[in-house]
Amino acid sequence: MKGVLATRVPGVALVDLSHNIPAFDISAAALLLEDCISAFPDGTTHLAVVDPGVGTSRRALAIEWKGHRFVGPDNGIFEPFLDSAAVHAIQRREIFRHPVSDVFHGRDIFAPAAAFLAKDRLPAELGPPVSDPVRLKWPEVEWEPQRLRAPIIRCDSFGNLQTRLRREYVPADRKISVTLEQQGGERTELPLRRAYGEVEMGELVALWGSNGRLEIAEARGSAARRLNFAPDELWVEVAWS
Repeated sequence: MKGVLATRVPGVALVDLSHNIPAFDISAAALLLEDCISAFPDGTTHLAVVDPGVGTSRRALAIEWKGHRFVGPDNGIFEPFLDSAAVHAIQRREIFRHPVSDVFHGRDIFAPAAAFLAKDRLPAELGPPVSDPVRLKWPEVEWEPQRLRAPIIRCDSFGNLQTRLRREYVPADRKISVTLEQQGGERTELPLRRAYGEVEMGELVALWGSNGRLEIAEARGSAARRLNFAPDELWVEVAWS
């Protein structure tokens, strides 16, 4: 994929966000994109390929969102942006790398489309608008007076566990408690701290991550390993008074 980009857009700046998304984990890729977009300048083209449906009838998409452009499969990977994005199907076969492999659209379709957009072209030039892109069914946050509850949805490479609870959801001037709920009903109250190093090595801690979402970590360890993390089996409750 990088070879295609370097060939078609010589001198283009390539930034690797990650090659460590768990296999087939579209939701993890969507969250990573959401975390990173604000660090990049307007006009950036983001190429994202987690594509279990490669070679099938799933569509290829080019998207415009608030000055950013995205290229990738139509499988929900761009969920954080779809509410306010212009979405187009990629259908200009003349820009593809031929022959097109049925198992490597990242190289033969998506990278050429990203190279096209990196030359200051528009997603609308790649194909017709799409009104029904695939959406992810992310777990909802439960909202109650003075209480929020949400499942842990992913772990990062350090074993930190992340939720969709955002800092702005919680009053800044209130005393806040954080409780971890495991499958079976076991509940553990966790300290809420500013940084990982504010608790002793091996302790569990809750904190607001750099992405603004609440996460659970083990100081100098892996909360995912310690808690035997599996999706939908751990919940976090935030309450205030």
